[in-house]
Amino acid sequence: HGLHLISVSEADVELGDFGILFLLFIEGLNLSPERVKNLGSFFRLGASQLLLSISLVFFATLVGGPTLIGLAREYHLALDLDL
Repeated sequence: HGLHLISVSEADVELGDFGILFLLFIEGLNLSPERVKNLGSFFRLGASQLLLSISLVFFATLVGGPTLIGLAREYHLALDLDL
């Protein structure tokens, strides 16, 4: 990677994972119960964003899927419709 100054061996990857584990542990120690309660208020916002994104992708696929298949057939693209 880069200028080959850093090798990517198994030990390097494990050391990086260990460093991330310690970073998360130290950040967790800095959280107070009040801060966790304040962060919990964003749960509804995150859940609604997730549901909105999932439904948008679902309906776009539901509506746009047949249109894309029609275009693919028109341009003679190979399709495997037995999936």
